[in-house]
Amino acid sequence: MQHIASKRLRDVDYPAELLGASRHRVWEMCRLGIIPHVRLGRRYKFDPEKLERWLEAGGSGLGDDRLSATKRKRAVSDTPSAKEKSTGRHAGREVL
Repeated sequence: MQHIASKRLRDVDYPAELLGASRHRVWEMCRLGIIPHVRLGRRYKFDPEKLERWLEAGGSGLGDDRLSATKRKRAVSDTPSAKEKSTGRHAGREVL
């Protein structure tokens, strides 16, 4: 068993280089829960062993068919609220 003090977490540059992706893309993958990571305050940290196992298992990247985190937030905010549903109106349209 590896001693916890000897285990070093890496910053966002490590998976970015490993995946050939930008730092921004790695952050987006973290927000969407796609890539294994640890959150320390506002920072994302990565265990090299877990990243390598994730890649060996096939990993998953953000394909063109996936919505970015920003687009998902917009899509969620466009859905009617409970109040709008109860009144039957949303953005000037009738809710069925």
